[in-house]
Amino acid sequence: MLHQILAEIKSIRVMGPEEVMVSHITSDSRQVKPGSLFVAIRGVQVDGHAYIGKAIEAGASVIICEEFSEQVIPEAVRIVVVEDSAFS
Repeated sequence: MLHQILAEIKSIRVMGPEEVMVSHITSDSRQVKPGSLFVAIRGVQVDGHAYIGKAIEAGASVIICEEFSEQVIPEAVRIVVVEDSAFS
């Protein structure tokens, strides 16, 4: 459950209820499947934030990121904004 994951990280803001099942955790949008938690990590060559939309389209139920533009997201998707997604 998301609330169990959130107990272990320092979040800045959580958008949506914390009662959601998480079936899989990944930082690779190509591995997202329905129920996944996608962690958008800034890398040296690639910024995972650019793949948030793709992860949502693939069925991610939770996105952990450092920043999130107020774009329209499906109601079932939870957004968790953290200070540093690489170490959260």
